[in-house]
Amino acid sequence: MKNCIIAQGGLVDWLIIIKKLSLDINLNVKFILGSDQGKSDANKYFPDTYYYKNSFAKNCYIPKELGNLISQDKTDIFFKKLDIYKNNYLKMLDRFNADGSLSIKKRLLFFNNHAIFWRNLIQKKKINLVFFRIAPHQAYDFLLYAVCRIMKVKTVMFEKTNLPNLIFPVKSYENVKDEIDKIKSSEKISNDNNNFLRKVNSSYNEGMPPHVRFKLKKFQGGNYPTFFRHIAKKLPQLIVNLFFKKYRLNTFNRFIFEIINLQRNKRIYKFYIQNSKIADLTKKFIFVALQCEPERQSNPQGGSFFNQLKMIEYLSYAVPKDYLIYVKEHISQFKSFQNCSLSKNEEFYKKIIKLKNVCLINFNYNSFELIDKSRMVALVSGSVGFESFVRKTN
Repeated sequence: MKNCIIAQGGLVDWLIIIKKLSLDINLNVKFILGSDQGKSDANKYFPDTYYYKNSFAKNCYIPKELGNLISQDKTDIFFKKLDIYKNNYLKMLDRFNADGSLSIKKRLLFFNNHAIFWRNLIQKKKINLVFFRIAPHQAYDFLLYAVCRIMKVKTVMFEKTNLPNLIFPVKSYENVKDEIDKIKSSEKISNDNNNFLRKVNSSYNEGMPPHVRFKLKKFQGGNYPTFFRHIAKKLPQLIVNLFFKKYRLNTFNRFIFEIINLQRNKRIYKFYIQNSKIADLTKKFIFVALQCEPERQSNPQGGSFFNQLKMIEYLSYAVPKDYLIYVKEHISQFKSFQNCSLSKNEEFYKKIIKLKNVCLINFNYNSFELIDKSRMVALVSGSVGFESFVRKTN
């Protein structure tokens, strides 16, 4: 019997899958990490398993019943091996830095404590296997994955491909291609997927990725609510939460942050629009498709290029003199319903603009048009890479 941890364990469908696996391959689920709201569902399927809330993990809070799992023996060899994951982890903490209180010193403290916690828990529970629903990207679950790699504990996660309804189980997010290449299937590609590939090879209106279509419906460029309309929309829920929720101060602080964050998003979006240009598609150019941050597609799946500015700087230095680099931001970066301003601000775009052969381009161009006219496409991850492969290969 294998002792396992379920990470990202707050979703009912995911719990059902693990429950079936636990019966089929004799798993002993010793620990579940999941959303605060998912505890009751987890208790239905795994009533004897300890459920560790994300809010506890985020703040590195260890309940008394778990014992002292943050001992002081910070083994140099252990942390030296973990060092390759440190920068990714520190950057992931941006998503929790709403009030700006996560200094580098505090982030490093969290890194040390999270690492020791997961190491000691794995040793105490004698864990052999950890399941992730998708690539870990919430800092605390990412470090669980990193510690597993160091301690040679097996991991399994499920990678969604660009083809509809096609998902692969993989051992790591770093070597997804190698993992998929090992999977042998006698089945031919489905008619639905053949139809999807045909659309990707046609017009953008037909082949637009479903997630982009959805986001464009929710966010038409610059269509932000006004300051007062936003407050009016959020205020009723705030009043309800203040009366009926336990953590009133946190609830109020979150309300204030969301109001401030929307204004930040509006300001950053305005800066991008003002500084983006019309592209000359007759010139030789490389199309750089930026990924949204903070998101798992950029970190950790972008690897060391989770800092997308570094990728652009390398390209700027390396390309021939007669080439331009056209950088287009992901539309999701400016959506009003996510805290993207925590990872990119005006300074990020100012640094791009200062590069001699690089310019931001506006949203008038779709990815198919830029792919077809470009000499090369560069990105850390995302559907544009898949679209490029399909359109440039045919």
